[in-house]
Amino acid sequence: MYGTRFEVLAARQTQRAMPIGKVWICGLLLLALFDPRDGLAATYETIDDGVASLLANVTAEVLGFSSQQVDFTDADRELYAVYHEFGLRALWVTSEGPGQHARALYSAVKNAADEGLRSRDYHFPALSRYWESTDTGELSRLDVLLTLALIAWVNDVSVGRVYPREKHPELFARAGDRRGSPVDIVQTFRESSDPGGHLATLLPRHRHYQGLKRALGRYRELQQNDGWQPVSVGSTLRPGDRDGRVVAIRRRLSVTGEFAGQDAGSDLFDEAVAAAVLQFQLKHGLTRDGIVGPQTMAALNATVQDKILLIEMNMERWRWVDHDLQDPHILVDIAGFNLQVVANNEVEVEMRVIVGKRYHESPIFSDHVRYIEFNPYWNIPPSIARHETIPKFRKDPDYLTRTHIRIFDGWGENSRELDPESIGWDHEKNPGRFKFRQDPGPWNALGTMKFVFPNKYSVYLHDTPDHELFSRASRAFSHGCIRLSEPARLAEFMLALNDPAWDRAKIDQVVDSKKRTIKSLKDRLAVHIIYQTAWTDIDGQIHFSPDVYGRDVKLKQTLY
Repeated sequence: MYGTRFEVLAARQTQRAMPIGKVWICGLLLLALFDPRDGLAATYETIDDGVASLLANVTAEVLGFSSQQVDFTDADRELYAVYHEFGLRALWVTSEGPGQHARALYSAVKNAADEGLRSRDYHFPALSRYWESTDTGELSRLDVLLTLALIAWVNDVSVGRVYPREKHPELFARAGDRRGSPVDIVQTFRESSDPGGHLATLLPRHRHYQGLKRALGRYRELQQNDGWQPVSVGSTLRPGDRDGRVVAIRRRLSVTGEFAGQDAGSDLFDEAVAAAVLQFQLKHGLTRDGIVGPQTMAALNATVQDKILLIEMNMERWRWVDHDLQDPHILVDIAGFNLQVVANNEVEVEMRVIVGKRYHESPIFSDHVRYIEFNPYWNIPPSIARHETIPKFRKDPDYLTRTHIRIFDGWGENSRELDPESIGWDHEKNPGRFKFRQDPGPWNALGTMKFVFPNKYSVYLHDTPDHELFSRASRAFSHGCIRLSEPARLAEFMLALNDPAWDRAKIDQVVDSKKRTIKSLKDRLAVHIIYQTAWTDIDGQIHFSPDVYGRDVKLKQTLY
């Protein structure tokens, strides 16, 4: 065993070309499980010597530790990089015990549940075991465990936990996708004069995350008070009915605040109960009919633990999004079928939207709107042309003329228009080489305007001629783009920031001209397309949305 920190450092310098292997992290995590009296504990002259010896000598093969949630090789490299940068000496602990930074981190990890996280993921049991120790060997372990906890904590609260992306990269591509440099994480934390404040700034500070955090606290209080009792499943209940289950519904809705009426023991489905059911349906994104059918009954019977997990998962989703949403900004919530324009923490514009249907799911990402196209062409995506446009034309030769769709021999600006009858569609093997373009007009699938933020998904916001679909509670009908119920209101807000001459009258004039017009934006508005099945409104009220894409189950499987 190496005797001094200098000797350990020299030995390490000779080992740098060797594979690091699954060494330090395995042993460190195992130490969280072993009692120091089991023979693995050792006492050193200084804590620095203990840290250096620990990093040099613990091996995964001897300790036999394994974990499914830790990438040992990556964690090994991170630990080596950090402690090598700082001279293989203790970073957080002295002979007098944990310092100011260690105490701040310990407090954050201890209270991880407040953020919808689990303290055990940050080695809290081991931190607690060694926290009051005076043994140099145990204090050296505490120091390295604190480093592990810090790196994990900072990454998790800044960009989200990585395992959702590892399990389902196609669904959770942004989870943990921007891991920070471990050396920078440690250096920045060590330099902070207010370590607790520094850790707090890494969390999302906007009202959406903070609102969910407060809601999580309220639902945990409900859980401590035994939550609510389920309502027996049976036939649909309507206003005017008498049924023993109405008593249970009154009690259930009293717990979460929708029902505040009298006669808690009445079995009559009266106006007060109907009003409470309507409010409950509004909070859960259900059809607001005041009737307790299968969907409403299922929502009533979700347990308080179900709600807690849902809130925690949606707090996690917010950690994937840039924490600075920018002001002003657009939020498109796919699960809530809703768009908001937020400025100075106030909702300035809000409208219903239509999102991608299942298997044409709208993606999750952030960008900036660069321009508005009035009376746009619709360049039909090749997949839609192949599977929808061409089959319709083959059944109905007048389809393209009636819908004002023209065909060109390529996608370039100088492409020639073709006669669709001149193409042998029965034998055409590559229909994607043709551009199908729909002219501006009331028939156009994009309506009167679209809002463009060029992205790899070819997704944008746009108008639609099919406004009757906005009256439905569930609105997943598109091929991935976002259809707007009131696009002119969004255009008016954006253009007011860029060019005051473009007021509502000017917008209407351009639309009425039926001419394609592009208006570039100097002040580009941030747009965040999100997926929130639990969220709070501007007044802090919690709402829940149906899991339209079935993502909650998969996210739950990766987090719990």
